[in-house]
Amino acid sequence: MGDSGLRLRIKYKLRTAPSDAEAAEWAALAQQHIDRGGDPEDAGRRAADELFETRIDAPGGGPSGTGPDFPIDSPLSDRDILRAYIVSVSAITGHSPDASDA
Repeated sequence: MGDSGLRLRIKYKLRTAPSDAEAAEWAALAQQHIDRGGDPEDAGRRAADELFETRIDAPGGGPSGTGPDFPIDSPLSDRDILRAYIVSVSAITGHSPDASDA
């Protein structure tokens, strides 16, 4: 395993260090996000979230699972995606979201 996998593990708090092939896949996916107009730092984070399982320090302390469990490829900001999710769940459950939370 090369240094690139170890650097990815540290930077993105991954559970394990990716192999060289996985690091190359990450680089290609990050470049796709950049080519679509994404910020390089955001593109790297997004690619890591989509490809790798991230670790959490404590229950409820961060992401779990992997990005492919529920991939979102959208030009919307994370805040707008979250807002749409909250509104749709509220519509399904019949509960009104608090406007200050959306």
